[in-house]
Amino acid sequence: MNILIVEDDPMVGKINKQFAENTGLAETVSCAESVQEAKRYLEIAEYDLVLLDVFLPEKKGTSLLSWIRQKDLSVSVILITADKRPSTVEKALNWGASDYLVKPFTYERFQEALQKVFLIRKTLHNASDKEHRFEQKSLDSLFTSPGHPEHSSHTDDIHAPLLDKGLSTYTYSIITDKVQDYGRSFTAEELAVDLGISRVTVRRYLEYMYKNEILERHMEYGKPGRPLHYYRLRDGREK
Repeated sequence: MNILIVEDDPMVGKINKQFAENTGLAETVSCAESVQEAKRYLEIAEYDLVLLDVFLPEKKGTSLLSWIRQKDLSVSVILITADKRPSTVEKALNWGASDYLVKPFTYERFQEALQKVFLIRKTLHNASDKEHRFEQKSLDSLFTSPGHPEHSSHTDDIHAPLLDKGLSTYTYSIITDKVQDYGRSFTAEELAVDLGISRVTVRRYLEYMYKNEILERHMEYGKPGRPLHYYRLRDGREK
């Protein structure tokens, strides 16, 4: 994703940039220190995600969020702020912020927020065909937050009791939904391509599911000297 960080504290901006790059989801990361500077960035280039502070010089970050919606820019926005006032949260919700991170936050929560935005944007991109129509289950995944009962109900039969550190509930649910759809053996490489997630990330989740006896795994030899691990749901866990 092409990411724009709007943060007036250069040190905080640098940390957020490093966090974004560490997720492996960032193609480019730009930084602006004010609302006016951010507008200039947004007027000359296309971004997928804005990481937006609220307390900025001259104008608040929420004014930029409002401006983005008035301009009908196709960009997701995550608020990153110490502002916990209901009025600000209400504006974030009304103007379609994708997430709201309260400073200080953990890298794991930051990663989860970016993965959620990435997967939603990829889903919408893949469904850009005018003839495409969403099923209710797909819409529930797009509109329901991680951890919400309606969201977790999709994966109840392969629910993870407690995810390992660094694994997000949102990505886990996306992967388990796809694994259930397969209904057959598959490789980490195949799943990574279908979901647009890195193979390394997918393998971490699959190995977690294998360790917790949600998946079974076997190895086959394809090309000489190149074994492949195949995964599938254990008996009784299919749809």
